[in-house]
Amino acid sequence: MPARKTSHSPGKSLPEGPAHEKGDLAALQEELKKVQAELARKSRFAEHILATLPNLTYIFDFQEKRIVFVNRISIPFLGYTAEKLLEMDGADLEGLLHPDDMEHVHAHYEAYHRVADGDVLELEFRLKHSYGDWHWVSIRETPYDRASDGQVFQVLGTAEDVTDRMLAQEKLWYTSTHDSLTGLYNRPYFEEELSRLERGRRFPVTVMAADVDGLREVNDRLGHPAGDALIRNAAEVIKSCFRAEDVVARTGGDEFSVLLPDIGSISIDAVQTRVLRRIETYNNAHPKSPVHISFGFATAERGEMLRDIVREADRRMESNKVATRNKNVDAHSRGPE
Repeated sequence: MPARKTSHSPGKSLPEGPAHEKGDLAALQEELKKVQAELARKSRFAEHILATLPNLTYIFDFQEKRIVFVNRISIPFLGYTAEKLLEMDGADLEGLLHPDDMEHVHAHYEAYHRVADGDVLELEFRLKHSYGDWHWVSIRETPYDRASDGQVFQVLGTAEDVTDRMLAQEKLWYTSTHDSLTGLYNRPYFEEELSRLERGRRFPVTVMAADVDGLREVNDRLGHPAGDALIRNAAEVIKSCFRAEDVVARTGGDEFSVLLPDIGSISIDAVQTRVLRRIETYNNAHPKSPVHISFGFATAERGEMLRDIVREADRRMESNKVATRNKNVDAHSRGPE
């Protein structure tokens, strides 16, 4: 019996068979391999970049309160290896913070409640090196992941040890604001603080003007090294009389000035008594190299110009200096009784 022929209508395709399905699957697998290869290439590229970065790169997790990723660093960061950093919990990390910087660091991380993706926050603070000393660190961070409520819970950051730079800046600042002979503040810094206090609200402000007596005679008789020693000794005595927050400055060759915020005229007698006692104590301990200091006080209340008060303190100091000189002349002219 002859075989029956099958005819197809024009425009109709044959049903897809197993061979066609295998072809589609092979194409998908090939495409998947390409995607995976590209992802692997990009991953290697990112790993190589992280490996060659000179600074520490990390991810910090707010929920776990620890570092969950660090790049491979050839030199331990502040003496800590990458493995050690990953082992630290929140208490360990906070224990590395300098006490004076904790408030700034906490405020830095509180700010992440308000930042947008792509924003970069920067901060400089001190961390304890594994050897126990303090190092300055500069960090730059940006949001990395957010929780379902939109709050940032991970940040990506870089950290750099900037201790050398900070020490250089501190040295430059110290040199520009301190007198090289005495270590006290210099006149430019005194003038700057005078302007700042004048604009501020910390009134009353008392000013002391002081002058070292007999410096010219010491220079002429014993030489300038002895005169320099006299100035240093006087500076030591004057500085010992005041608080850390007071501005004690050498404002001229033998001239010193002190700014005392929040000290009113009612306290001047107590301050003056303290200065006189310190001078007496020093001279009793150093009878061969005593210091003699003339000084004057004036107080500015709110609304008064501090520079006028400085001039008034200087005027009173000069008046006291003349009175002391005249007293000494009278005593010398009378001779021993």
